[in-house]
Amino acid sequence: MRKKNTDEKKLIKQVNDDTNVVKKFVYILIGVIIVTILLYVVTVKYLKVDNPTPESTETTISYTSVNAGNVFNRPYDNYYVFAYDTKGDNANYYGNILSTYQNESSNKKIYSMDLNLAINKKYVSDKSNKKAANTSELSIKDPTLIEIKNGKIVNYYDTEDAIMNILK
Repeated sequence: MRKKNTDEKKLIKQVNDDTNVVKKFVYILIGVIIVTILLYVVTVKYLKVDNPTPESTETTISYTSVNAGNVFNRPYDNYYVFAYDTKGDNANYYGNILSTYQNESSNKKIYSMDLNLAINKKYVSDKSNKKAANTSELSIKDPTLIEIKNGKIVNYYDTEDAIMNILK
């Protein structure tokens, strides 16, 4: 009887040891799950990471506008460059005249130059340089119409009346 009693005690002790190991495993598993959920909640609530969608940067080539650096090297022999501030008071008026002139096929090629762009601002001045031979010598008033022939300035109009006489 004693032997049976000790075998039962060994069996109970072994069952208790096995259940303790399983209990520890379950507690650790529950702890890991709770920590993971807490980290997720903290991350979502406090670290609001913006996931911006990349803006589509579509590159377009304008065949009607030009920057100051390209005034003298257009692919035509004879053309106009109409420089004006597109944010100025008369911008709509100048834009309408420019588009009307561009729509007539019998006219010379004309390019617009936005004097409001940062790349062109260093060429804007109160005093015009009508004899500029290259971009670094360029000095433009608002508004200005420049006629270029073979890469050189032929005519330079910096008064509104003179510009309107040419473009109408």
